[in-house]
Amino acid sequence: MLCELNEVTDHLFISSARSVSDDSLRQKGITLVINCSMMTPNYSTANIKYIPIMLEDNEKTDIGRYFDEVINLIHEEYLEGGKTLVYCVAGISRSATFCIAYLMKHNEMNLRNAFRHLRSRRRIVRPNNGFFRQLIEFEKRLYSETSVQMVRVPNADTPDCMVPDVFYEVCKGIVWLRSCKNSLRSNAGDIISYYLSQDPKPLPVSIQCNGGRLGNQMCTYATLYGLSALNKGRPFVAQNCNLKYLRPMFKQLSIQQAPPLYIQWNSWSVLSYLKPSDLTIPPNSNYIGGFVYPCSYTFFDHVQNELRGEFQFTLEIQLHVRKVLQKANIHSLKHPTYVGIHVRRGDYQKRWLDIYKGIEVNMEFFQKAVEYFRKKYKNVVFVVVSDDRIWCVENLVEPLGVYVSEEGPSPAHDMAILAHCNHTIMTYGTFGFWGAYLAGGETVYFDKFLLPNTSFAKTDFIFDKMYPPRWKDLFIIKEMISDSDDSLKGTGKRTYLLKEDASDSEK
Repeated sequence: MLCELNEVTDHLFISSARSVSDDSLRQKGITLVINCSMMTPNYSTANIKYIPIMLEDNEKTDIGRYFDEVINLIHEEYLEGGKTLVYCVAGISRSATFCIAYLMKHNEMNLRNAFRHLRSRRRIVRPNNGFFRQLIEFEKRLYSETSVQMVRVPNADTPDCMVPDVFYEVCKGIVWLRSCKNSLRSNAGDIISYYLSQDPKPLPVSIQCNGGRLGNQMCTYATLYGLSALNKGRPFVAQNCNLKYLRPMFKQLSIQQAPPLYIQWNSWSVLSYLKPSDLTIPPNSNYIGGFVYPCSYTFFDHVQNELRGEFQFTLEIQLHVRKVLQKANIHSLKHPTYVGIHVRRGDYQKRWLDIYKGIEVNMEFFQKAVEYFRKKYKNVVFVVVSDDRIWCVENLVEPLGVYVSEEGPSPAHDMAILAHCNHTIMTYGTFGFWGAYLAGGETVYFDKFLLPNTSFAKTDFIFDKMYPPRWKDLFIIKEMISDSDDSLKGTGKRTYLLKEDASDSEK
């Protein structure tokens, strides 16, 4: 909502400064823009009327002196068949004050109903207390009475804390919130401060828990971390249900833990991938809900290097990986290029493929993926990690010449093997995703486990939003192998490199 032009009436709109662009103005048919912030516009004003009214969002600002002027500008534009946009920095206080004043005069609403109407169109509006006092005086001038009173907040920190009674629906929970704050470790104090402060700071944000295993828990943490970087200056906290799973294997996690009693306030819903409005989570929202298992690279690819630091495995796990990779290099190749292969079967075989009618990963995929890396790199060592190692030994070792690692002490030990390889071949699942993402090299993935016309593929797992575009699917590597074979015809060169070759340089 914070990144939208919200319709107040059929000819009046309100928004934040971030939402205003040439495209958004054109889509809404805006003909007059009133900027009541201190910011200069970042859009073209050549084809529209532009009125700057530089005001600070301060309780002492005399905004009432502009009421008649702004109201007349909006109404005259309406009579000429035009549409007006009023905006300020966040679309919360200054622009909301002018819209409420207009509704009171030309839509025959009292102050209480005008505020309620505007809040139904843009729920985050909250004129500061000084602006509300001026609206009360404006209502008295229009109707010789007022529908809103300034009231004292119960149990406030100061006895003279007054707010408009239209805020009391929010503030009437203060007594309960304060009891939470005083008796238990909770975030009630943050919520109280936001609604009672004259200069409220955005609420700290956390994210919902999920019941998934290691890969899904990493997705939740990474999504929170990525959104915190996009919402600069906004504190983010992780809940214990997420951190307790990750802390035993990752000792560098930097996001602070949320209080044990975390009160959800104005939940912000995300999809399975990043949408533009996620770049500015409303300041009065403190909880990320919606899609339960967000794991799209779009949430966190901008902080990939930072996440590698966050997901740094413990020394014990790293020492385990070193032993596995040394054992996998059975020919003692100098400067080997390690390619991790993640083979997920288990629940995908028994449930997912049946539900979504996808194709089971087949030998062609493994053959082509192995061929791709053998042709591109020298001294390649393939290391397999799987939840079905017996199947891998029986089907992959002899025909492909790969090494199947022994089952590690924990899932984190197995993921660390993939993460410490140079490149990755993955079948499906968040476990393989994180092994490949942390490795940071080339990734070849199997893309046929979901039929394209299933509901899951249309909404929950959209390939170009789940996997980074730098990763390659089977079709791409088949084309690359074909092109490579064509270029080698008639040269006498081998199309396969032998394991005994002693250089790791790329061809």
